[in-house]
Amino acid sequence: MNRLGGQSAPWWLTIQLWGLDAPVAALCWGLAYATLMDIPMITSGPLLLLAASVWLITMASRLYRAVTQKHGWYILFYRNNLVPMVMLSASVAAATLWMTFFHVGKQLFLFTYKPFLLLALAMVPYLSHAKVLRGFFLSLAFALAIAAPAAFFSVFVTPKDVWGFAPTWYLAILIFLYYLVRTSWHMEEDDARKRGLIVSVGLVPLFLFCILSAGSAPSFERSLCLTIAMGAACLEALVRLRPRLNQDALYALGWLTMSLPPVLGMLIF
Repeated sequence: MNRLGGQSAPWWLTIQLWGLDAPVAALCWGLAYATLMDIPMITSGPLLLLAASVWLITMASRLYRAVTQKHGWYILFYRNNLVPMVMLSASVAAATLWMTFFHVGKQLFLFTYKPFLLLALAMVPYLSHAKVLRGFFLSLAFALAIAAPAAFFSVFVTPKDVWGFAPTWYLAILIFLYYLVRTSWHMEEDDARKRGLIVSVGLVPLFLFCILSAGSAPSFERSLCLTIAMGAACLEALVRLRPRLNQDALYALGWLTMSLPPVLGMLIF
C-alpha cells in the first residue's frame, strides 16, 4: 500500500479503495433478486456483467475526482495508483464488452437500456448542482440494474413486470437513503446529524411499507419486501454508528452493510 501523508492506508480499507465494495453489494442484491423470485436457472453471465458495470462506473467516478480535485488523502491514493487503475479499468471494460456481445448475448440490452438511460440522465451537467435529484436518478438506475438479471433469467415475467414490482421501487428508495447517508459523512457535524435524522425519518415508512406489502404480496415479492425491510434496519444501524466511527471506517462499512440484507434474505427465505 502506498504511503499517504507519511502514513499507510489501513489494510481494512483495501476493498473500498479499489472500488470492490459497490459491485459486491450489486452482485449480492442481483443474485438475491433472482433467487427469491424462484428462478430455477441462474447463470453467471448477467450477474458478472452487473458487477463489472458497477465497478467500472465506481472507478470512473473516483478516478475523475482524482484528476479534478486537489485535497484529501483518498485523492492522493488514486493519483499514486492512477496508471494501474486505468489499465485495470480498460481490461475490465474490454472483458465486459466481450461478455456482452459473445457470451451473454446482445439481447441483454433489452433488459439494461432503462438503467443506462437513467444513468446518462444523472450525468447531465445541470444536475451537478441538484445533487439530491442526481442521487435519486443514480439510485433508481442502480435498482433497475439489480433487477435486470432477474428479468433476463425469468421465462414468465417481462422486464416491465420486474421493474414495476413494488420491491424494485422500495429498493430504489433504500439505495437513495443510503446515498444521502454516504454523502453526509464528509459534512460538518451539525449538517450530518440533520441528514441522519432525515434518513431515519424516511426509513420508518419504508420499513412499514415493506412489512405491510409482504402480508399480501405473492411469495417471491414477500421475500424481497422482507429482505429490503432488513436493509432498512441495517441502514438505520449504520446511521446510529456514525458518531462512534471515523470517516474511513464508515466508508469501509458502507456498501458491505448494504450487502448483508440480500445474503440474509437468501439464507432465511
